[in-house]
Amino acid sequence: TTYDSHIRSQRKAIEKLKRPVVCTTTGMVFESLQAAAREYNISSPSNIIRAITEPWKSAGTLNGQKLSWQYAT
Repeated sequence: TTYDSHIRSQRKAIEKLKRPVVCTTTGMVFESLQAAAREYNISSPSNIIRAITEPWKSAGTLNGQKLSWQYAT
């Protein structure tokens, strides 16, 4: 049903936000996208996802340097 599909989509989105990430600029590892966004005052964790999936983009800055990201393995 549409409702079940909606619930599955929400669960997938939540799981994606919980994935550990690495700021490749600083080497810092975060347990979640939310934690990384909080640390660097990034307005939305989805900005980090965009920077991971589109590597020419960045999310956040530190001392004027753009921050690059990847999922932790």
